[in-house]
Amino acid sequence: MNAIVFEDDAVDRLAPLSTARPVCDLTIGCGTLVEALGHFGVVRRAVRPHLTAYLADLAGGRCAFWGASTVAPPPARAASTHGAVLLVVNARVVPGRETLAVLRSLVTAGHRVAVRAGEAIAAAVLHVDAAGGGPDRAVVDAVLAGGGTCAAAAALDTAGLPTADAALEMLVELPDLLDAHEHALAGGLAVAVDSGRFREVRPGLFAAADARIADGVVVRQGPVVVDAAAEIGPFTCIDGPVWIGPRARVNPHTWLRA
Repeated sequence: MNAIVFEDDAVDRLAPLSTARPVCDLTIGCGTLVEALGHFGVVRRAVRPHLTAYLADLAGGRCAFWGASTVAPPPARAASTHGAVLLVVNARVVPGRETLAVLRSLVTAGHRVAVRAGEAIAAAVLHVDAAGGGPDRAVVDAVLAGGGTCAAAAALDTAGLPTADAALEMLVELPDLLDAHEHALAGGLAVAVDSGRFREVRPGLFAAADARIADGVVVRQGPVVVDAAAEIGPFTCIDGPVWIGPRARVNPHTWLRA
């Protein structure tokens, strides 16, 4: 199945962080919303016009400004057996363990439904068949064409979707980003540890196979997750929870505090 992440007019309230990149590509916790939705399938962005033009120029390459790939690879295993299901998610939804659980339950049920957060549409499940038809084809076309305007949200509002008994956390104002990051970090680390990609090299310290961790690294509190090709120098003290991203380098004699 596929997923679409769309921006509504409220993304402007998250400036300046939202000015030069899609809100769905802001790192919250251990990753972005686009990366989280990659568990469901290939993700398409419906974003503001100036960002749409930039993504088109990249033609599937890597985004120079914010580092994300413009085309998410399909998952190794489909998250749903419903071939006609399309997942549509507001770019302001906070990625995290709870978000993935809610979206997965909606996709597995497979019903046409919308999740609301106040006046906004947080997510929706639509029906579009593989041949490009289905009852929600016009809604999908409007969402993809409505980046940067209220057209996407209006199309979902008028689709007559029943409201799901579910809740999704969304960003409203800029300070929400800091709160969401702190809240999502613990859950994101738990998902990373549960994925099996990281081995516990010492109590509380989980590392990818090609991560380089020197002697004398002390973890006073976990979890600490070290991603691919990252490097931690000697005599480093870390107070978790901490995520050290891909290719990051922590210099010797560093103290990363809680």
